[in-house]
Amino acid sequence: MGLKRRQIISSSPLQIRQSSRDRVESLAAADDTARLLSRCLDAADGVQRVGLFKALGKHLAMHASVVQTYDFLLPVLVEIYCSCGASSAALQKTVVSVLLGLPADTQNVTKLAFLREILYQLNEPSRCCGSKLALISSCLENNIIDELNMMKGFGDVVAWISEQLKVVAKDMRQAANPVAETEATRHWQVALKLLMPLLQKCRHGKVGSTTVQEILSTVVDMLVCNDVLLDSHAMCGLLLPNLLRSCCGEAYVDILAHVVSCMRGERQMSEISHGNVKSLAELYNLPHSTSQLAVCNGIVAQLDWDSLMHRIGREQPLIVNVFYCVDALNSSTCDTALQVYISRVLVTWVQRVIENSQKTAYRDSLVPVVTAGSVISDRLLLYVWTEWESSLDVVRHNVELVFKGTVAMHMAYSRDEVTVSAFLWGLLDKLVAIPWDVVGKYRPLGNLVEYVGVPKLLERYPLFVQDALECIGEERLGAYVSELVVKLCERHSVESFLQTVIVSVFRLMVSGSEWQRVAIADHLLGKLLKCGAGSCRAFLESHISAFDYSCPVQLGVLLTFLRKLRSFGLLKACTDASQAHLWNGVIPLAVLQLALTHQLLTIRLDGLALLTDCPKSTEVLTGVDLDLVRLFIMHGFSSETAAVRNTITGCIKKLFMRIIESGKCLERRANCRGNADSAAISCLSRYSSFLRWLCYHLFKGLSMCYSFARRTMGLHVLLLFHDIIGCQNCLVDADVVFSPSHVQTLLQCLEDRYEVNKVMAHELLLTCTERQLGFDEALRLSRYIRVAFKMAASNKPQHSNTAGFLFRLLVRQSQFSSTIDSVASAVVGSNGGQTFLSTVSKMDAERSCVTRPAENMPESSILILLSALMFQLSSHIAVAAESLLTAAATRPLYGVIHCIRTMLGDIAYSDQSDVTSWRDKMAALIEMCFAVTALVSPVVSNNSPEGYFPMDTDSLREFDALSTPDETLTEAKPIMVTSQLLLVVCWRCMKEISLLLGQMVKTQPLVREAEETQPLVNEMKQPNLSVSDRKQEQPLVDGIKETKSVNKNCMDGILTVSQVKEIGDYFLRQLLESRHRGAFEIAAEGFSQLCHMLWRCPISSLHSLPKAWLENVIGDIQRNDYPFRVCATRRSAGLPFMVQVLLISEPSTIERQSFKRSMTDLLAVAEPGESSATMSRVHALNVLRTLFRSARLGESVFPFVAGGLRCALLGLESKHWNVRNAATLLFSALITRIFGVKKTKEEASRKNGLTAHVFFTRFPHLYGFLLGKLRQCTNDMTCSSSTLQPLLFPILLVLSKLTPSPLQGVETSLSLSAFIPLVRCCSLSPVIKTREMAARAFCQLITADMRQSVISQLAKDLKHFLLNAVHDVAPSTVIARSRDDRRGNTEQRHTSQNFIHGTLLQLKALLQRCTDVDSQLFEHLRDAFWLATHSNRCLVTRIEYLDVLRMSFDKRPGTCGRANAADYVADHVSAKQQLKADLQQVVLTEITYPVLLDAARPMFFKFYALIVDFCWRFAIARPQEGFGGKLKEALNVKHRFDVIDQLLRLPVYEARLVILDQLKNILCTHKSTAESGRNVPAGEEQVLDAVHTEGIRKGLQESMVLTQRLRLMLLQEETNHICLVSVLHVLSALTSAVSFPWQLQGSSITAAALLQILMCRAKTTKMDDLRCAYVRFTGAILPAVMAEMVKTTDLCRMEHAQGVGKFVGWISACGTVEFSTACRREVAALLSANAECLLLDSSGGIGKGAFTMWRTAAALMQDAEASVSGEMNAVVGRITHSEVECTPVQPQVALGSFLTAMVRHFSSVSDDVSGCAEALFVCLETLAESAAEDEDDDDEETLFDRGDGQGHSEHIAATDLLVNSLEVLLKLASADGDRSNSRSDRICNQLSMEAAGCEIEVTDEFGEQRQMQEVQASSCTSAHDATHRNMKQVMEERQAKLLLDLQWSVQHLQYSNIFYTSALVKLYVLVRTLKVTVSAADISQDIALVIVDVCRKLLQKLEKEKFNCTLAESVLLTAKGLQLKIHEDQSTQDK
Repeated sequence: MGLKRRQIISSSPLQIRQSSRDRVESLAAADDTARLLSRCLDAADGVQRVGLFKALGKHLAMHASVVQTYDFLLPVLVEIYCSCGASSAALQKTVVSVLLGLPADTQNVTKLAFLREILYQLNEPSRCCGSKLALISSCLENNIIDELNMMKGFGDVVAWISEQLKVVAKDMRQAANPVAETEATRHWQVALKLLMPLLQKCRHGKVGSTTVQEILSTVVDMLVCNDVLLDSHAMCGLLLPNLLRSCCGEAYVDILAHVVSCMRGERQMSEISHGNVKSLAELYNLPHSTSQLAVCNGIVAQLDWDSLMHRIGREQPLIVNVFYCVDALNSSTCDTALQVYISRVLVTWVQRVIENSQKTAYRDSLVPVVTAGSVISDRLLLYVWTEWESSLDVVRHNVELVFKGTVAMHMAYSRDEVTVSAFLWGLLDKLVAIPWDVVGKYRPLGNLVEYVGVPKLLERYPLFVQDALECIGEERLGAYVSELVVKLCERHSVESFLQTVIVSVFRLMVSGSEWQRVAIADHLLGKLLKCGAGSCRAFLESHISAFDYSCPVQLGVLLTFLRKLRSFGLLKACTDASQAHLWNGVIPLAVLQLALTHQLLTIRLDGLALLTDCPKSTEVLTGVDLDLVRLFIMHGFSSETAAVRNTITGCIKKLFMRIIESGKCLERRANCRGNADSAAISCLSRYSSFLRWLCYHLFKGLSMCYSFARRTMGLHVLLLFHDIIGCQNCLVDADVVFSPSHVQTLLQCLEDRYEVNKVMAHELLLTCTERQLGFDEALRLSRYIRVAFKMAASNKPQHSNTAGFLFRLLVRQSQFSSTIDSVASAVVGSNGGQTFLSTVSKMDAERSCVTRPAENMPESSILILLSALMFQLSSHIAVAAESLLTAAATRPLYGVIHCIRTMLGDIAYSDQSDVTSWRDKMAALIEMCFAVTALVSPVVSNNSPEGYFPMDTDSLREFDALSTPDETLTEAKPIMVTSQLLLVVCWRCMKEISLLLGQMVKTQPLVREAEETQPLVNEMKQPNLSVSDRKQEQPLVDGIKETKSVNKNCMDGILTVSQVKEIGDYFLRQLLESRHRGAFEIAAEGFSQLCHMLWRCPISSLHSLPKAWLENVIGDIQRNDYPFRVCATRRSAGLPFMVQVLLISEPSTIERQSFKRSMTDLLAVAEPGESSATMSRVHALNVLRTLFRSARLGESVFPFVAGGLRCALLGLESKHWNVRNAATLLFSALITRIFGVKKTKEEASRKNGLTAHVFFTRFPHLYGFLLGKLRQCTNDMTCSSSTLQPLLFPILLVLSKLTPSPLQGVETSLSLSAFIPLVRCCSLSPVIKTREMAARAFCQLITADMRQSVISQLAKDLKHFLLNAVHDVAPSTVIARSRDDRRGNTEQRHTSQNFIHGTLLQLKALLQRCTDVDSQLFEHLRDAFWLATHSNRCLVTRIEYLDVLRMSFDKRPGTCGRANAADYVADHVSAKQQLKADLQQVVLTEITYPVLLDAARPMFFKFYALIVDFCWRFAIARPQEGFGGKLKEALNVKHRFDVIDQLLRLPVYEARLVILDQLKNILCTHKSTAESGRNVPAGEEQVLDAVHTEGIRKGLQESMVLTQRLRLMLLQEETNHICLVSVLHVLSALTSAVSFPWQLQGSSITAAALLQILMCRAKTTKMDDLRCAYVRFTGAILPAVMAEMVKTTDLCRMEHAQGVGKFVGWISACGTVEFSTACRREVAALLSANAECLLLDSSGGIGKGAFTMWRTAAALMQDAEASVSGEMNAVVGRITHSEVECTPVQPQVALGSFLTAMVRHFSSVSDDVSGCAEALFVCLETLAESAAEDEDDDDEETLFDRGDGQGHSEHIAATDLLVNSLEVLLKLASADGDRSNSRSDRICNQLSMEAAGCEIEVTDEFGEQRQMQEVQASSCTSAHDATHRNMKQVMEERQAKLLLDLQWSVQHLQYSNIFYTSALVKLYVLVRTLKVTVSAADISQDIALVIVDVCRKLLQKLEKEKFNCTLAESVLLTAKGLQLKIHEDQSTQDK
């Protein structure tokens, strides 16, 4: 439902010959046809002209018999057709239709007239080549000239094209700029396209052989040339067969066959006769792959089948040789463009073979060539397997066509039966065996399904559909899986299969992951509906009653199904009154309301889409629909995710379209005369009401009190509202949308911190009229102009940004020019004795730029505003010239420059008339930019810009605080000038200047001199005078000084060539000399705009600049000689950015010649060599890194990736650190470029890997290089070698990302098997990281079918090596040897252990990939079992060996393909049990071994933890026969769960932690192991069945020994805080742990005492995880504490109550934002679990602490973290005992329900209204303080933009909810109260005290005065008895305090942003509460006047400072209404 804008068609008058026009005019008076034709010629509008020609055609058709002659008509119409050009395609088609509508006897005359006109136009010198070619093309396309008539002029046309081809070919080679070259290339391609139909249509025509030979020579020359585009070569190849046919006749086939033979190398050129054709010699020796491929493509596409089957001697047919040639080219290329072309040629080849399969003449000869098993078939399949995962979409698509054609080719030529075809079923078996996460298997499977059929497929593979659906959740596989499943459904003839698929899809959506649900909804569900909509609808109707609406997953699935059904029109509106509770008769309204406010975002979006998506745009929206949309808008516009906001905006757009479309239908029905539809009128009224509410709500949400997301959504929806709904219709009025308050709100949005909000607000303001903006009043306009100038000079970047938007808005106002003079003179002041007004007056006298006519007023306004800003900038420059520090604090330069830049960005320079003024302004502006650069560049170009501080005078040290002048926006505030502030100011200046200069050269036209004679100068070697030198020659006094006169012979333009060169010199200096990253990054952005213009500039001196700059900088790198101060550190600073910009901006039409040359030169410099300087290599490596990282270069860098990787690896061997560092960075960039950005946490993932064949096909040179380097690194690696190899790790990293292709086969040239033994040798490396990387690489290199044999071989090799090693390093032998021998043997032992460790790592990596193992593995591991015993003193290898054992125990026996599977399984189990028995003996030995004897050994604690884990596995998780008894005997226990008690006594905390984590995994099943943040060893417990796990859990719950041990660990024994956290978690889950009292070592501990102990510990701990654990456990024992309180006596109950009060305070403190998210989440869980106890005070022991808990719960419901607020959702359901309320909803909705429950409880159940009011007021005060803190954070002076402080929080929304609850509570309160102490008396006392305080002398000691008044107020309040306070007293005291606070703030404080939001909130609360409770008897008129006065003063402050005062206005109106009410009540009483 997108908006369609009307396309405006502009047309120029028809250009025909004057004689023809005169003839028509002469006949127009007497002939109607001529008169109508004359009108057609005179029409100026293109649309009108087409209509007139259509009318002419109808006239001729109606008067065909009347028209006697067409002599005057036909030539004119033909001339019109030929002269209008291709740009008027619609007119050409109309003229053709007119001509074809003429009588049949005139058609031949018409075609002859066309031929004559074409020949005339070809000889017309004034017409360009492109238009002539377009004319011939259009005539051929429209079939205007037939073959017979074309033959008459064929020779002339072809001869003309031949001459044009020569000219165009010369232009392509010698083009001066890319524009001309692009034009020539386009002409070349059009000419070749024309020649093909001409040669085909006129094959027998008389054409001179010389002409055709000239064309052939030109085409062959272009084929030989390598500097043209691939498309040009392709066109030449397609034309070549036709040209040879015309030249050589039937011998052309032999010539082409010889050409192909030469390309294959089967025939030498000397063996072939050239004949009479001179170009054949070059054709037989084509040097380039592109030209060879083009010729092959032309042969396949243009030759007939007989020619393609032509043979020369005993050679293969021509088509077969062509295939071999294309296949050879594919094997040797790595160019992506050529790969795309190859894929297209192969598709064409296969299609030609299939098309001619029915021709029996050649069928028998092709059967053994193209069927299965042939070389061609195998090569095609190999191509498919290799390229099916190509990164190019077009290649993947063509690969699919090649596969489909290969199968079809086999089936067509072999004529096999589909059901028995071994070829098809073999392919299916191979494809199904490939893992389902491979993208390329899905489409080939879908193609094979078309042959074998779905029933046969499912019979062979029953789980085919389920396996495919499991992978649908992956992003890259979703579309392919859905396509395959839908194809299965379409091909299956049985309806039940579709229903089965739907059921499977539904179950997967319910039980699958979120990614699977999203993928099914996006890719599959809609396609299934298309296949069988009835089946889906029937399934939903039969299962909708079974949906559980409280389950978020099922609710989301239901909404997804309904949404898809509605989008396909299958869900009709229901009007049955009996189903009013259902939406459309399907889903209950309450459920849909719940979905629209659900906590899960996807459910909310699905609910909104269900309401807005509708295939019928005119369907009327019901009142229920609008109410539901209103509900979503109120709560759903605060999403922080941009993608979600875009989705919501799309739904709202659809809603608006439905409103406007259905509203038009309703309006017609309502305005029907005599039969007005009342229902339509009611619907229109409903629409209007909704839109008015929407406008009010959206503008209300634009207040700064709301979050950024709500403001952005509001502005975006308002833009949609304006574009779609509009403001002048029957639904809404403009005065409602753009009311004064709304316009003021939009103006305040220009001060938003976010740029996107300012842009949208500015767009909305531009749609307003001057009256709506209020700028028709000169006073208001001048005020805003003044504010804009002040903001432009502010030292805050956001203010200057706002000023730019204001200037863009104000300059469009009609009174701007007359208002700005006086305002600017007062604001910008004077400079050098001159005022702005005097300067402007002088300019007016000279150029009269201000006193222009009214229609040119915008240009004059722009010029005078530009003059004012430049004058202001010049004054800032003068200050900066005296002191840069003063300017940084008081006159920052960047704000004014930013305003100038934003203003110039809106100007259309082609519409400006005063070119001279613009030239002078821009010249002066450029000079100013250079002056600013000279001032600030010393800072950003300093060697250490971050710490630079000018110290030219001693006084600068004392310059630590400057005050902003009174011209700035806010009041004077001290600013600390630091080096950071100075750097930021200078960097922003450079940023604005760079962007401004880049914008100028991009948008402003150039002044091109009439005769350009200036030679090209080397701009880098001979730069212009520096900026400082120019300023010394001509000091800049003001910003509008006179500049040098411009050459009068210049054409219209603004920038001169010399200025562009100066700008280029500026950018070069900044990029090469700046050290600050921000400075040269922004300079690169501006430089990019300059280079983009220069590369395409028609001026030769400018066009050659980028190439010269590039050559110079590359040459400087090569020579290590730089004209500028190039930075040697900071990754070469701006040098890489400069080269990157120059290469990126180079047009692609010239084949990126400079890019290729530069890359070649840089790679040559980066490689090591004798002549390579160190710094040159560093700079070259850094530049290469930037180029390889550039996304804009895309696939262009891939031909150089191999060279780059080679340079990076060789750079790692350098002896210089800076070269190694640069090489490391380049290597990292190349890894990302080759394998993609890392998408998973797994290091070896298919998402970040390539198959080896693809990798080495793309980069063939890397195979030998990597293999050689790896062999070199491993040659010297022995057991005694300790030499480090720097290349080893990166090479292994590359290999670890390569995988064998699933079906590519084994190729000796690119096989990975050559790497396997070398990677195996890397196990000897002394570096552990290298051994680990070698294990990863080794695992990747081993294919799946090799895995089992390699595992067995590794274990076997390990056994043989270890038997030798154990004899060499026997302890007794080592002790007997001498010291020297011992040293040598120790080294050998260590290196041997390195090899053992590396082997174990490789074995472990392979086991991780296996699901089953061979039984021989256990035998080999048992032979090497000494590694697990004390004989092996290396704990590292012991740990790895035990890990290998543990992993092998979890594997199944590999029975696949074994005949005696049962015997094999028995042998497998037996071998495993024997190995387990040996391991159990080791475990028993180690667990009883004294721990402290080996505690000092490295890795001992990890080893001991692993031993303990085996104890758990063998004794608890899976009790083994014999081991449990031995362990209990060794530990002296009787029960197996008592073993846990002994293990928890171990002194090693790692061992205790293992046991505690296992207990957590069993007892805390609802918590994941990942929460602990540690990797718990995975064992067999993960695969236990539910019954066994439940038995262990029951045993643990009943074990009192375990409970007692955990209690002791908590209170006495445990000292490690990690273990203590786990102890607390386990105790929280044990039911026996929360039964009191605890009996510990003879003492009894009650729950209350334990609570106090735990609180004391929690308050003193500094560890957050321990504090969270304490919170969790105290929540578990809280019910026991409250139960003890009920049973105790009154005295003890008081002590308990005090303890509970402390607990409440502690929990409330832990729930504040000062604590971590995890802590707040635990508090929320505690409140949720103990809601009845803490909130409802069911036991009566909480007392007043319940209000604290209610406040804490309310605060947690508004928490910014979704996990915290989501945890609180269940609280409402627990306190209301409602399951519906337990459903997770949005925080605001939950808070509203929570407050409602709170008011209901305290007003009816607890009957404590005053306490509830107290709690609500405290919440309001907390919100006010929080808002003030946020404003305080925003108001601080910051160096960088940090974003809005209220980006996520919405204090005003929570305030509304709290005040609404307070109003309800006030209405429920009793009206009885003490009249003696009425509200008016107390407030008067408070105000009198405040007035007394006002008499005190106002000093800066605000805190003392404030404290004095608070003491006085508190003394007045304390006069009342606290125990007898009622509800009204609480209200009155809070209101008095708020009023006192506000009046003091307004009278005595200088207002700033820190008080705005808090003051608004306080006013809001005060006025709303007074409005409810006030009466004339309670409050006096004076008090009301005080309130109104406070509101008015605050509103004035807000209006003065341009703050959002919408809320303040409503407060003031309410206060005035309050005053009027009091006055009326008192008047009534007086009467």
